[in-house]
Amino acid sequence: MVFGIYRDRIGLLTHALTLALGLGGSFFQSTRAATADLNSSKGIQVTSQAKEVLSRLILRLEGCGGLLSRTDELQRLKLPTNLVNEDRLLQFLKTYPELDNLEIAENDHQIDTTRLDAQSLINFLSDLVFLSENPMTPMENQSSQLGNYLPKNESQQKLLDAARQLIAVDGGSGAGLVIFGGVGLGKSHMSIALAKQFLMLGKRPRFLSSSNHHDIKAQELKKYDVFIFDDFNSGYGIGADAFLRVVIHVFDHGGKIFLTTNSAFEEILDNMIGPKSIRKADGARYRDRMKSMFLILELKGDSHRNPSPWYSEPGKF
Repeated sequence: MVFGIYRDRIGLLTHALTLALGLGGSFFQSTRAATADLNSSKGIQVTSQAKEVLSRLILRLEGCGGLLSRTDELQRLKLPTNLVNEDRLLQFLKTYPELDNLEIAENDHQIDTTRLDAQSLINFLSDLVFLSENPMTPMENQSSQLGNYLPKNESQQKLLDAARQLIAVDGGSGAGLVIFGGVGLGKSHMSIALAKQFLMLGKRPRFLSSSNHHDIKAQELKKYDVFIFDDFNSGYGIGADAFLRVVIHVFDHGGKIFLTTNSAFEEILDNMIGPKSIRKADGARYRDRMKSMFLILELKGDSHRNPSPWYSEPGKF
């Protein structure tokens, strides 16, 4: 899918920076920790980094699909309906109520972003970049960001803290974070939010979901510096082969890995490289590398999805 962008690029950057300055924008801190979390809201100051991030996102959009145009008074974004259908559009309008839906045509929706503050504009553009590159993104996660991940217990706060550290760490000798736990705890939310943060920072993330964990070839590895495996729930098959290739590549060349799973990671490793696996001869070699790379955290808690289902109302049953 090819995005063509028709607008004054400097005008877009000026628009976002003007909003950030005029609204006391919540954008960047001057510390390295803030660079790791572009959604932080404490002590924010607009810097040249804002312009850099917007430019990066625009360049990504130019390569993957959507129409951004600027008139004298409006900042318009044309969203092709084959990417953003009506349901996705309504979800975006709910997440970003300052967006104005100008027109719904046969092939695109015209959106006015003028009223978005700088942070929301950055988040919205990163949502679109990610969706363009991952069109099967679940609707509940299409606007997932670090800033709207809300920890509900200590383990979830540890996940958020570790995710920020993974972003900030150099990664020259390889760094990884593995999260395992039950469903509905925000693992996919965090996977997608991290991918967007790396996009903002100019990194080249490769997002692999449960349907395409195997879809990474050896010759492609050098194209990316971040690998995200979401819902990696099996230590068998070609998906396991792909994961182990990535582990060796990141260990040898540097980079970062983020993996989520519903199963205990040790169980997955046992299936992949344990004494009964077909890769048992190389098990010690893989484990030694992973030990030096991976922080492993268990996520606990109740599902975030629909905490008050319809059948829980008093007197229903």
